[in-house]
Amino acid sequence: RKFLLITDCQNDGSFLIHHFLSLYIKGGFKVLFIALVQSFSHYSNVAQKLGINLSSICESGQVTYVDGLSCISEALADESQQDALKNSHSNTVGNENADHSNPFKNVRAPTFTLQPLYNRIKSSLGTETKP
Repeated sequence: RKFLLITDCQNDGSFLIHHFLSLYIKGGFKVLFIALVQSFSHYSNVAQKLGINLSSICESGQVTYVDGLSCISEALADESQQDALKNSHSNTVGNENADHSNPFKNVRAPTFTLQPLYNRIKSSLGTETKP
């Protein structure tokens, strides 16, 4: 069992994701693909250009796709809803200018958690056996 993590700080390294995804799919390896930047349709379109039908490969079970963006969005939405409830109880004139449009305003909140993302990854690995 191998673990490959790709991160980039200054340069766009997205081509590496497409390269390794294509390489491991063509090599017949099982892949757990956690997308944190783009949507499935983006990765599917690029894979199609590389000669891979990502949708059918996901359906076959060779690739397990986890939409990390939606997991994080769900966690942020839950946090925002809880925050909105708190603010509705203590609504004052000074809160009229509060920024409710920023979806990431609660990321640094002490109660924010990525538990939904962890649970989704854990359930995706649930059928795997440990080495």
